[in-house]
Amino acid sequence: MPTDKERFEILLEHVISKIDVVAEGHGILVNKIDTLDRKVDDTRTELVNMIMTSNKVLHEKIDNVEMKLTEKIDNVKIELNEKIDNVETRLNEKIDNVEMKLTEKIDNVKIELNEKIDNVETKLSEKIDNIDKRLINVEKKVDRIEPLEKKVDKINDTLSYVLKRQDAQEEKTDKIYRKVFVN
Repeated sequence: MPTDKERFEILLEHVISKIDVVAEGHGILVNKIDTLDRKVDDTRTELVNMIMTSNKVLHEKIDNVEMKLTEKIDNVKIELNEKIDNVETRLNEKIDNVEMKLTEKIDNVKIELNEKIDNVETKLSEKIDNIDKRLINVEKKVDRIEPLEKKVDKINDTLSYVLKRQDAQEEKTDKIYRKVFVN
């Protein structure tokens, strides 16, 4: 039988061999962890590089798109400003033409109406002058009629007197006739 010392040595050898296995396993694990750490670091570095590259590419694309859109906007702005200027110029010309035509028409109407007013004034003046002449003639006739009225009044008075006398004479004649023939 083995002695305690021998057993202890065997046991110690066995524990040492197990420790060696564990140490060896631990070493392998450390190596694998280191390898994984390196792979993770490499992957991280690759991803960071990819992100940086993508970021740079996207920024360049954004800058290009912004530049292109800014250029397009500027071109559209220039084009629209030119169109607006052209429309303004055309409309101003049309307005000026319309204003000129209307001013000319107004002037022509003014001249025409002034001529009509002058003609009407002339005709009315002539008519008024004719009416004045006729009025003067009427006044002269009225002046001639006044003495005639007096004559007519005298004749009327005379006729009234004669008629009254005649009526009185007829009454007398009737009375005599009645006395002579009726009674």
